[in-house]
Amino acid sequence: METAEHFMARSPSVFDSPDQASSRPPPLPFFGAFPARSQSRGLSGSPTCLALPRRKSSSSQVSTCSSRSNSRSRRTSGDDASRRTSHDESEIAVRGRAVSRTPSPCRRLREDFSPSMHVQSEEEKEDRSAIRLARSREESEMLGVSVAFLAKEFLAEVEQHFGEDVDPNYHEINARMLYGPNARGANFRCPRDGRVGCSYADALDPCHTGKSDVLLSWCWAYKAKRVVDALLRWCESTGRDPSTTFVWQCALCVNQFRVEEKKARGESESYNVLRERFENQVRSTLHVVALLDPWDDPLFIKRVWCIFELYMALCLEGCQLDVILPRLEEIRFEKCLRSDGLVAMWRVFEKLRIQDAEATVDADRRNILKIVDPEAQTPEDYDASEKCSILNRAVIQRLQRWCMDTAAAQAAAVPTVSTCIQAANLLGECAEWSRADAVFCEARLALEANGEAG
Repeated sequence: METAEHFMARSPSVFDSPDQASSRPPPLPFFGAFPARSQSRGLSGSPTCLALPRRKSSSSQVSTCSSRSNSRSRRTSGDDASRRTSHDESEIAVRGRAVSRTPSPCRRLREDFSPSMHVQSEEEKEDRSAIRLARSREESEMLGVSVAFLAKEFLAEVEQHFGEDVDPNYHEINARMLYGPNARGANFRCPRDGRVGCSYADALDPCHTGKSDVLLSWCWAYKAKRVVDALLRWCESTGRDPSTTFVWQCALCVNQFRVEEKKARGESESYNVLRERFENQVRSTLHVVALLDPWDDPLFIKRVWCIFELYMALCLEGCQLDVILPRLEEIRFEKCLRSDGLVAMWRVFEKLRIQDAEATVDADRRNILKIVDPEAQTPEDYDASEKCSILNRAVIQRLQRWCMDTAAAQAAAVPTVSTCIQAANLLGECAEWSRADAVFCEARLALEANGEAG
């Protein structure tokens, strides 16, 4: 088994020429022994999730989960049905074509939510409690929450705490919902240490949880509704059932009672514990979803854990990496594609530098940088570090490739002159000459169709 160090030494970058690949700087050290990726796949071997462009969906393609959650959605009154029909039939021009003004995926699922769903008999409560108590520490640590639950009950609970028109970030949610006397897990015993007070995920009805299939790489400063919206759209675009897709999201799956207890004592979670937890999750799921918000200046590329998580996903053999956006960011991306600003936005990713990234706990930042380059001691050393440069280049290139692939997919779906030219320019930036030429041909056909070609 090779380590990531060996992998970086022998695997050329997706954008490197053979000469450049042979002259790459020395590999950087890395914890753990990761199997090497095949040389043919390079750093972009994992497929990119293209949540856009999306053609207008039929009513049968709305949420997979909402159609089977319960029968309440089919008991809509005639007046409500007529209002919904008139609402859905009003159209707006988005992405260069007519798109129905349908409710967001999260809102569609939340329409089925009712507080009565939480009412259980005493026997049912005992059965659910028995399942929680029987859960092993390993099962608890790998537990994920279904996307369907996040889109319905979780967001409904957020609205109960903060109000319907408020979209709090997870720092705010943590203080009200994830620990303290009002948290779901306040009165449950934690399977990990046997003490009272468990993670949000462990406190849920077991029908809403399962072994995690995917790890979400994200930032706590993100807004709850935008995070859930992006996950639900990812499920829809990839044909996943939200009710059986279980996401490991650290805010919900880590026991925040223990984290806050340590904070109260002036301690912080051990870096080695955090590292081991994340490494185990990546190895278990072999699937990382990176959420960018906003897409053109994402907080993601300014956080040291996010950059490091993305790099780990690139190095791990067989790990799939998807990049996703909230719905509004998809629309902004497409608008930018129809203007002249996409190449400039592409340059935003080049600002990524793990040396400049931040962390909530500064000790985490120092420890991660020490892993990247054990010999560096000062900020000047890290600025000059070739090992940091290797990591930065790998992550930048992967994000730029996502940008390029998404633009090319959009140009194929909506082949206007502007989208084709923008996509071709990005393909040219990556030396994808044959693909760029094909897109330019599409642009010429679009000009001819408009009678503008000479």
